[in-house]
Amino acid sequence: AQEPMKRLLSLEDHPTLKKLLLQLNAPFLGRLVVPLVPQIEALLYNPENVEAEVKERFFEEALAEVNPGLLEHLMRIIKRGEFVSARDPFSYRKNLNRIRAPLLLIGGEEDRIAPPQALRAVYQAVSSQDRTLRIFGRGKKEARYGHLDLIIGKKAKDEVYPLIASWLKARDTER
Repeated sequence: AQEPMKRLLSLEDHPTLKKLLLQLNAPFLGRLVVPLVPQIEALLYNPENVEAEVKERFFEEALAEVNPGLLEHLMRIIKRGEFVSARDPFSYRKNLNRIRAPLLLIGGEEDRIAPPQALRAVYQAVSSQDRTLRIFGRGKKEARYGHLDLIIGKKAKDEVYPLIASWLKARDTER
């Protein structure tokens, strides 16, 4: 349902652009396109919440080439409006109720890829008795989080990582 994701479908009307996207590597595109197109940067993260040096390293080291099969799968998901597997019609969304394992869902208040309402829907759909949903960026003292800044954000190591660590520690069955 996210409008930014639906825009990927326009690649079907522009095969040359799609081919170019697949041929150019992601770090090159990240360094070239993202700084020039603020809407793409805002889709990936809150620009105010990520240091310039971290952005640079992210585009250099963390991005990988776009796999043609992955792009086709993503476009099929968007077209169908259903999160399905790549090879068969298995619907992940329709089977969320089968999840019974402990589950920690984290998101950013300004995340446009996995918005808070999508995380809330997953939280409600799973059958896990032990489930936690935490949306970052709501508190007055917290940074405003988008998608990737949950990992690379200025305050992620102080705000996000401790929550993950304490959640895991509380469920450590080895002790």
